[in-house]
Amino acid sequence: MAVLPLLWLGIGKDAFSLWLGLPLLFILNGGASAAIDLCINNLQIEIAHDRHQAQYFGINAALGGISGFLGTCIGGILANLDVLGGLTGLFVISSILRLLSLVPLLLLQPEGEKSLFQRLEFGWLRLSKE
Repeated sequence: MAVLPLLWLGIGKDAFSLWLGLPLLFILNGGASAAIDLCINNLQIEIAHDRHQAQYFGINAALGGISGFLGTCIGGILANLDVLGGLTGLFVISSILRLLSLVPLLLLQPEGEKSLFQRLEFGWLRLSKE
């Protein structure tokens, strides 16, 4: 999903892009979005309290809607700025932010398992002393 906005930069007005590239991008986007949604929901179920799951999911959905609205508005403003390169710059910024959003997942440590850093034995990256 992080490189998907960069793939959009390769789509042009030629027949190859319109008949093969564009449908493949939509198929890739649909499959990746479904997988991401499933993973996010599984993470939310795991960290939500048993007694207040409905409130947790309601607040999460409301915040997701608000951030989606703000992201669309800010993206529209940034796409109109020539300083950033228009849509091309917006797609690059989107990819960078998506890659940065993966950092918290690297730090996630499921109960009873090792974190990614512990599995790869990056001892110098430990955040807490054991």
